Amino acid sequence: MQLAIPALVFRMIALNDMRETDLRFVAADCVYKLFGAAVLGVPVVGERLLLRRRGGGRARLGAREFMAAHVALTLPNTFILGVPILGAIYDPRLVEQYMSLLLVTQSCLQFPFIIGFLEYGGVQDEAVGDAQAVALPEGDPIQPQGGGDPELPEEGVAAPPPEEGTPVAAVVTGLPSAVGPSRGPSLHRRVSMAMGLIPDRREPAARSPGPPKTPVSTARKVFSKVVRNPIIWSAVVGSVYSVLAQNFSWGMPKVLDLTTSMLGNCTLGLALFNIGLFMFGKPFLTCSWKQAVGGGLLRFVASPALALLAALTVGLPIRGEGATLGKLLILQAALPQAVVSFAVAQEYKTYPGVFSTLINTTTLGSIPVIFFVYFLLEQAS
Repeated sequence: MQLAIPALVFRMIALNDMRETDLRFVAADCVYKLFGAAVLGVPVVGERLLLRRRGGGRARLGAREFMAAHVALTLPNTFILGVPILGAIYDPRLVEQYMSLLLVTQSCLQFPFIIGFLEYGGVQDEAVGDAQAVALPEGDPIQPQGGGDPELPEEGVAAPPPEEGTPVAAVVTGLPSAVGPSRGPSLHRRVSMAMGLIPDRREPAARSPGPPKTPVSTARKVFSKVVRNPIIWSAVVGSVYSVLAQNFSWGMPKVLDLTTSMLGNCTLGLALFNIGLFMFGKPFLTCSWKQAVGGGLLRFVASPALALLAALTVGLPIRGEGATLGKLLILQAALPQAVVSFAVAQEYKTYPGVFSTLINTTTLGSIPVIFFVYFLLEQAS
């Protein structure tokens, strides 16, 4: 898995013919994410303005709450589940072509934005949380704001390195081994390793505020995490190779073609199996029912609705001739929650219990929801 997923990403992007790509699809996806940020930003800004008018007070909605909702709204499982599910509805080659484009935008644009926002935008939340934590008496069950879900224990803060003999798939994918209990790093650290989110192995101070963050230090930290993500590298290299191959009429070398083909053919099956292990290895509900229902509504209702609005905004048809791409955009917005969202949530303490539950519930409920949305789109045509 350490090489299989980047190899498949590279192959899907490298074989794309950009000259036959409708860039309105990518533009609509970007507008869809911007619409999501604008809609979710309204209550956050409104609360701050209301508190300022009242003369001060503590805001309940901060950077972590905003980004948690934004990730739940705009980060579907485009690659692992989107390709096989949507490929069964539309032309598989067309689905691979445009899902790979979305993977490029997620890896190169959305992922750095999420990390940068949480690194820099959460500084004030951390300061408020630390100040309140110091004021709380020992044993008070109240959790500081932005501290994550009390139902899900923190793990992997000072995890030891993997021992010799730990299965590679478990280390890379962040999922429990099928052979037996893992003696290697914890779930948090293994998922973080897969996406370049390597946590600090030193024990943090229990109640001491962290050092002040500046835009420069934040940019350096985001850059260091981005460059450690193998999927981003495969997306960038695949995009460059695709452009060069089209301009100079290159064919993929046979050795590279066979290698990436063999690795890619086993990737989706292993990834789906690992998602099953993830769901089996954790409690089904690790947050409140209110949070679970709210997250499900964001993923299955608000997300396709915003995708529909974005398609209409950029002129991507959703009915009549040439409506396939518009329907594809809306259906991919109704896909299950991406597994990487749990890694980000666990790393930055942004409600990991909610995302663990969302991955479980949306994965199980995705098939009927997608076919219901497909039925509505076909009836509208």
